[in-house]
Amino acid sequence: MVLDLNVLQVIPVFNPPEFYGGSQRVAYQISKELVKRGHEVYVYTSDAKRGNLRERVKESVERFDGINICHFKHISHLLTERMGFVVTPGIRRAFESEGEHFDIVHLHEPRAFQHLAVWRFASKKRIPYIVHGHGVLNEGDTFHRLSARAYDTICGKKVLRSASMNIALNENEVEDFRRLGVAKDKIMVIPNGIDLSQYSELPLKGTFKRNFGIDDDEKIILYIGRIERSKGIDFLVQCFAHLVRNENPGLKLVIAGHDDGFLGEIKLLVDSLGISDLVLFSGVLTEKDKISAYVDSAVCAYLGQFEPFGLVPLEAAACGTPVIVSKETYMAKIVDKGRFGFSAKFGDVNETVSALRRVLDDDLSKGMSSRAIDCAKQFDIQKTVDKIERLYCDLVSNR
Repeated sequence: MVLDLNVLQVIPVFNPPEFYGGSQRVAYQISKELVKRGHEVYVYTSDAKRGNLRERVKESVERFDGINICHFKHISHLLTERMGFVVTPGIRRAFESEGEHFDIVHLHEPRAFQHLAVWRFASKKRIPYIVHGHGVLNEGDTFHRLSARAYDTICGKKVLRSASMNIALNENEVEDFRRLGVAKDKIMVIPNGIDLSQYSELPLKGTFKRNFGIDDDEKIILYIGRIERSKGIDFLVQCFAHLVRNENPGLKLVIAGHDDGFLGEIKLLVDSLGISDLVLFSGVLTEKDKISAYVDSAVCAYLGQFEPFGLVPLEAAACGTPVIVSKETYMAKIVDKGRFGFSAKFGDVNETVSALRRVLDDDLSKGMSSRAIDCAKQFDIQKTVDKIERLYCDLVSNR
């Protein structure tokens, strides 16, 4: 039985229409699909902007694709930038006055100030809530791991253990939840999905090259995502430099995405390697330009070693573009099984360059293209939301 529900999605940062981060994009896709299915969807979030945390969203309330978005003032740019902790006291007050109107609450990202208000109120009023891990339970540098451990010790474990259900992206994340003391029957595996309708009619090949001044005969190696240290962009640049120095002058490296504090270092590295004329920093692409970039690229490289379930390789696959990912990631299993690209050990320049060389071979890449499209069809957002919608209804019915 499918119920018409009032659903509250809670996420620290949520900025339409530019959903930079993976968790934002997933939350948006889920919310948009739920609206199409007749549910009323609200998002409680901060007024911080993902692309520039020192800026604030001007509208306190907005409606985007049928989703009701409420922005609450966060108290400190410094706390948000340095520690990634977005403190919004207004959410607690809003939830206490309006929380009973919601049938279910869906918390995105496992560690957030907002979750404390939900945990306290939902537990008291017996409103079911879900925690969506988004693959970030076990990531980050030493500082962020220490702050995450402190949060978990003080309150984080209680929030997870008290949840009606926790959503893991894969079996690896199930173990992350288990290490924090979450019972196995309170964990459900639901992989990420992509909106395949966006890829049903692809742009003409050559559109991106023409719009961005790239020669027709140049082969593009593409990176799309946040420009931050953990994404392995510096490693990709080094591999690219090695490749063009030794044998492949007809290549172009395109780095697309917003700066998350690492762009300056990447540009310095590119200059030091003497490949500035072979690298294009496109900035943030529109959805239309992003799909055109996938279509025109010979390969999409997504080499971050801590990627739990990257959407970028699936989006590239939906466009028939082969991919290369880090062997240490869960996505490597999907790529290797689907045979639409290669996985390479992070930090191993020779292995990664060899993988790039193989995927740039026209004869080899032809078969990968059709296999990539077939694999992408397995991760339709409709299947993801089917599972989430059934979970919502089950929890509400058993309340």
